[in-house]
Amino acid sequence: MESKLNEESLDRRTFLRGSVALAAAAAGWPQEAAGGSAETAKSKRRTVVIVFLRGGCDGLHLVVPYGDPDYAALRPGLAVREPGERGGVVPINELFGLHPAAAALSPLFASGALAALHAVGHPDNTRSHFEEQERWELAQVNAEVGAPGWLGRYLAHGGIEPRGPIRAIALGKGVPRSLRGPLPALAIDRLDELSVSGEAKGLDATMNALRRAYGENRADAEAAKTSSAARKSGARDLLRRDGDATLDAMRRLSEVAQTPFEPKGKYPRVALGQHLLEAARLVDSDLGLEVIQIDHGGFDTHQNQEPSWSNLVTPLSQGLAAFTADMEARGRMDEVLLLTISEFGRTARVNGTGGTDHGSGGCVLALGGPIQNHATPPKQVVGDWPTLSPSSLHENRDLKTVTDIRNLYAETLTRFLGVKDLTPILPTWTPTPLNLLT
Repeated sequence: MESKLNEESLDRRTFLRGSVALAAAAAGWPQEAAGGSAETAKSKRRTVVIVFLRGGCDGLHLVVPYGDPDYAALRPGLAVREPGERGGVVPINELFGLHPAAAALSPLFASGALAALHAVGHPDNTRSHFEEQERWELAQVNAEVGAPGWLGRYLAHGGIEPRGPIRAIALGKGVPRSLRGPLPALAIDRLDELSVSGEAKGLDATMNALRRAYGENRADAEAAKTSSAARKSGARDLLRRDGDATLDAMRRLSEVAQTPFEPKGKYPRVALGQHLLEAARLVDSDLGLEVIQIDHGGFDTHQNQEPSWSNLVTPLSQGLAAFTADMEARGRMDEVLLLTISEFGRTARVNGTGGTDHGSGGCVLALGGPIQNHATPPKQVVGDWPTLSPSSLHENRDLKTVTDIRNLYAETLTRFLGVKDLTPILPTWTPTPLNLLT
C-alpha cells in the first residue's frame, strides 16, 4: 500500500533524497531531440558559469571610469575618490579602476584572467526589472509566454553531444528563466542535500516534485492532475524510459557530494560564496556540466548606495578570487568561462537620495582561461567606451549601450562551447564579434 503524504510538503530536498526522477536533467535523452548533430568543435570539457546580479548592478560603481572627465561631476557624493586617496579607486588602467570593495579583483585583471565589458545591454531597454531580466535571460524581444531561455535553447538545439550525465544546474532555490526549455535543468541549493538513500515516496508525489524541481509551467502541472491513473502511468513511463540515466545521475551527484573537497581559495561565508564553492566542486568533478547559473540579488540601490555597496560587492569579488584560485590550482581555468550579468546598469547621474536609478548600459565581468591573452598589458576592459559627456548620455542620464548582450552570448556559444549553428538559439540575430574570447 502506498504511503500517504502531503504532496505540497515534498520539497526539492525530499524529492532528491527520496526519488529517482532526475531523468529530465540527465543526458540520456536522444540527441535527435536536441535538434542537431552531435558534432562539436571542442574536445575538452567546457563549463559556462553565469552569475546573475539581480536588481540592476551599477557598473559605473564597480568598474569605475575615474579617468572620464565627466565622471565626478555626474556623481557628487557618490563618485569614488582618485587613486591614492583614502577609499580611492584601485586602478586597472588610466581610464578604469575598481571600487575599493572590489579590490580582490585587481590581481585577476593584472594577470589577464579577468576582463570587463562596459556599456552592455540591448536597444529596447524598458527599465523594468521584470521585463529586462526576462529579455536578458531569453535573449529575445517580444518573446511568447513560456518561451525557453537562451541557455535552454542551447541545451536543446546546440548540436553538442552531451558530455556527462547532467548538463545544467542552477545553484539556488529554483530554475532561472535562462535555463528553462525542452531539456530542463536541475536546481539545487547545496550539494550536501543530495543523497541516494531512502525509499521512493510514491509516484504521485514523485511526479509533482519532478515538476517543481524542473520548473515546468503551471498549465502543464494542472493538466497532469486530471487523472490519477494517467499520472501514475506517466511516472512509470518516465522511470522506465530514463531509468539508467536517472540512476547514473543520482549516483554521480551523490559521489560528488560525498567526495572531500579542500578549497584552494577563501570563499566568503555567505550564500554567494557557498554557491561559488559548489560551482568549483562541480567543475572539478568531471560530471561534464555545460552550464551552471548562480543568482546574487540586492543591486536595486535607489537610496544610500555607498553604505550598502560593500555588502554586495565584497563577497562577489572575494568569491570570484577564490573561484579563480581553485580553478588555477586544479588546472581547470581553460575549461571554465564565468560571466556576471545584470538586467541593466544604473543612471550615470546620482539621484537626490544618494543612490542611482534604473539605467541602460551595464558592465559584465568575464573570468576564465578563454579571455586570457599574454599581450602586455593583458586584455582588461573590452569594447568601445561611449564616454559620459552630456552629448553622449542616453536620455541625458544613462551610460549609452554600445554592445548588445546577444553578441556576448553568441561569442560564448561559438568560441567557447563550440556551437556551429546559432540559428535555433539566437534566431534572426547576426552577431558582431567582440574578440573577448580567444
